Amino acid sequence: SLLNLGFESITINTDASQYAVNYSVCKKKMIIDGQVVVLIAAPIRGTITEDEWIGNVSFGSGENHESFYVSTWDISSTIDKYYVESVDYQVKLLLCGHSRGAAVANLLAADLIDKKSAITDIEKENIYTYTFATPNVTRNENVSNTKYNCIFNIIHYNDLVTMLRLKKVMNYYKYGLTFAFPHDGSDLHKANISKVRSVYKEYRNGAEYNELTEIQRIMICHS
Repeated sequence: SLLNLGFESITINTDASQYAVNYSVCKKKMIIDGQVVVLIAAPIRGTITEDEWIGNVSFGSGENHESFYVSTWDISSTIDKYYVESVDYQVKLLLCGHSRGAAVANLLAADLIDKKSAITDIEKENIYTYTFATPNVTRNENVSNTKYNCIFNIIHYNDLVTMLRLKKVMNYYKYGLTFAFPHDGSDLHKANISKVRSVYKEYRNGAEYNELTEIQRIMICHS
């Protein structure tokens, strides 16, 4: 849990409506190179409720996916409060999210890099963003600018969610660098899956990796 990782002042937003997202914001003090640093972390949950699914297809007609972008506003306001409390220290920000949460994290990180917040002012070198199963979120012509390369998107090549608002058809993209899992059966997949099984076994007290078992475990955790 966040508490076990040393985080405090945890705020949890449970709104899971069409134009909102479920998230947490928390902070912890760290010593880096002899300097006190405040790390603000904001994990953002993926889709669960029916209203959120409706939001996922509420594209709007603007530059950004409407539901995803509107959902950044509340979490941005919460991060502003944490930033004001920590402004006497160097501040680093960790954003992460899955699926719908990934889309919101992607857009929020881009806004912070572009200095669109009137309060939070964190240099992009101190913004760390990791998104998983990330949909396409924007038609911004500058989406491929290298200034967004502190955003890392991890996707699976067969995941339809990551193709939402198709690039070639609707000109929708995502910010940052995108990395896809290798195709099943490829040499790269075979090489990496053996590493995954080895690490899994180490951290699961000797248990062997089984994809079906893991899917069932994840479904139980989210039910």
